[in-house]
Amino acid sequence: MKVTDEALLRSGFTQPELQKIKSNIEKYGGTPGEAINDLARRFVTLAGVVAVCAFILLLLIVFSSPDRAVAWGLAMIFAVAIMSFAQPPVISYKSWRYRKNKLKLTGKPRSFIESGVDSHSSFAAEPLKSKNPPKRFFA
Repeated sequence: MKVTDEALLRSGFTQPELQKIKSNIEKYGGTPGEAINDLARRFVTLAGVVAVCAFILLLLIVFSSPDRAVAWGLAMIFAVAIMSFAQPPVISYKSWRYRKNKLKLTGKPRSFIESGVDSHSSFAAEPLKSKNPPKRFFA
């Protein structure tokens, strides 16, 4: 995915946040597009973990004793707080939002955006052809 500083600034990133992303790229290597995709995936993972924790907490509230539900609730809040400090949550959210909006604007599947394949390349224009057709299990 081709990412420019101007596009990131237009989508809501601030200059200090861009500087953090650039310093991370200088330290660990990669491209801005890879960094944005990694941050967006981290946000999706964190959102999934929070959703699972909320569901488990709801089950504990309904089916368990109040003491156990409070104890597990505090433990889950503590665990989610630690996980959110392991990544920059604001930058991760903005990266996810940028990637989501980029996907809507281009209309391409996410795999094409992440891989950097352009719609004008010969790979994207040719349909996938297999020498061996798939076997049918139900004829």
